Amino acid sequence: GRATADLVRRAVSAALVPTVDQTRTTGLVTLPGAFVGAVFGGVSPLEAGRFQIVVLAAIMATGSITAVLLTRWLAPVRTRPAVEMTR
Repeated sequence: GRATADLVRRAVSAALVPTVDQTRTTGLVTLPGAFVGAVFGGVSPLEAGRFQIVVLAAIMATGSITAVLLTRWLAPVRTRPAVEMTR
């Protein structure tokens, strides 16, 4: 229920941190491979930029969908730790 929803929200958020961070710094710190490859291939920088945005959006969408599906798939699993009785 509600406890699972909070855990799912935190898990999805944590899973997307690296992708969002990479996307945020793209173009400022590094030039992505798809962009450089397209420019060297003769495509205009504007078209190469559009292509790179599509690639980054696809990576973010894939990560989001994967994180949500996995957490939804695993949410019904309820395990309780085994309680060992020691005397």
